[in-house]
Amino acid sequence: MSRPTPLRSFIGGIGLAFPIHSLAVLNGNVFGISGFIHRAVRGNREAALGTLGLVAGGLFAGLVETQTEGRELAQSMALLPSPLLLFSGLLVGLGTKMANGCTSGHMLAGISRLSTRSITSTAIFFTFGVLTTRLVHGSSLPASLPTFWGIDQTSQILLLAQTVPLVMSALLYFRFSSSATGTPPSEASQNPNSNESSSHQISEPSETTALTTSSNNPTLNSNSPHRKARLLTYFLTSFEFALALRLSDLSNPLKVLSFLILPFPPIHAQQAFDPSLAFLAASALPLSLVFYQFGVKPKYYSNSKKEEDGKHGSRVLEHPTTITTTSPHPVLGGTWSIPRPMDQGKVDTRLVLGSAVFGVGWGLAGVCPGPVLVNLGRSTIHFFQHSSGDLSKLRYGTGQGLAESFVWLVAFVLGGWLV
Repeated sequence: MSRPTPLRSFIGGIGLAFPIHSLAVLNGNVFGISGFIHRAVRGNREAALGTLGLVAGGLFAGLVETQTEGRELAQSMALLPSPLLLFSGLLVGLGTKMANGCTSGHMLAGISRLSTRSITSTAIFFTFGVLTTRLVHGSSLPASLPTFWGIDQTSQILLLAQTVPLVMSALLYFRFSSSATGTPPSEASQNPNSNESSSHQISEPSETTALTTSSNNPTLNSNSPHRKARLLTYFLTSFEFALALRLSDLSNPLKVLSFLILPFPPIHAQQAFDPSLAFLAASALPLSLVFYQFGVKPKYYSNSKKEEDGKHGSRVLEHPTTITTTSPHPVLGGTWSIPRPMDQGKVDTRLVLGSAVFGVGWGLAGVCPGPVLVNLGRSTIHFFQHSSGDLSKLRYGTGQGLAESFVWLVAFVLGGWLV
């Protein structure tokens, strides 16, 4: 049964906004977890460090969790039969590749940019997630427990632990910020469609424009003298994101499904509803919006170019041909891979279909790439701590969730390879 935790989810949402902002300012990249995985399997080092950071955050969470919390994770995973997990992972992998993003890249990072594509994608995958949840789980979800408004000991540790990667990211900023000015941006930094995830052109690079996998990677060229720092930033921001995700408890698939059911008739759906995800969004979205609009956007884009018109005087161009920036490249070098407001792309069939497919997969199992990576780490710790490495406990016992997370991830990768 899911227990609403509004305060924990609200604080967790605040914690999610900081690593998204840090990765944007330091590396000039969008924090998109599905993109991390899709690029990591193709050998991209930065994306691989981002993926490992999420697993490492889950490992740390597993270390500080109680055995009871491990059992709760196992019980939530027990609700999901293997065929459902496989199909869910396949659909989410396929959908996120087509739509070029998931909840992190589109809902959190994309909406903060007021991207039309991300707003559209979020509305579509949320709608299909709700419809799928009500269709598949509408009569099977247990009633929610009474609301818990406090902060338990595990959450206090996770909250404190988030300060470590946050402080380290701040130190990187102050150490290298002076080198982020004075060099004109390269052509690559003005091309928002540089993309390594597939051979076709993608107009909204919210998840996958961060890096290329070739040796000519524009973010690892002469403008990027801080390679180790960039790799460290990917790991730190992902580790911090994982801790915040676990703090919010939205890594629990039952909790997500209990939100997607929505409090509408019939009565058992109303009784199962858990509003925690709404509290996460209520803190994460406004803070991410403020961080981007006032902390990131002015660094790489300024719509202030004027053109002299002999007849009508001076006027501000709606789509200027020359971009003025306060920071020609991110703090740690490389190129800005964040779409400019004038280059957000259009809503196309691929985005719509991909978002719908992702929403169906999300509604089937209540998980997306970030929570699965975190749960992979958590389940690994609980398996070895409380199951003594007994392989029989992978399916039944406190180690449950390890095999399920791995199966889902394999299906996710396969789904991404289909397109």
